[in-house]
Amino acid sequence: MSNAYSTDLRERVVAYVANGGRKATACRLFQIGHDTVYRWMRQHRECGHVKPKLRGKRAARKIDELAFVAHLQAHQDATLVELGHVFDVSSVAIWKACQRLGITRKKNDAVPRTPR
Repeated sequence: MSNAYSTDLRERVVAYVANGGRKATACRLFQIGHDTVYRWMRQHRECGHVKPKLRGKRAARKIDELAFVAHLQAHQDATLVELGHVFDVSSVAIWKACQRLGITRKKNDAVPRTPR
């Protein structure tokens, strides 16, 4: 994700358009997108400023990693769906937790492997 445009640039664009400049010309002159100019103008009209909005933080992990690893050691044959029911998350969340922790999927040892 890229950084927000500076407040100085935002104010110059809004001042340019407010002083009679065309929005399309402002896009070319300041090398910004058409929607960006309209969004800044609307924000200035509604809020009275063009400061960048605060960005949210990433959501906390749903799975306690220590409890997850302990449960995996106790139940090595559990499937992703079964683990999802235990931790009340989807099987995809379990799969991503395994990836994040470096845990590989269970291989099928029921079928004998042929030597190469």
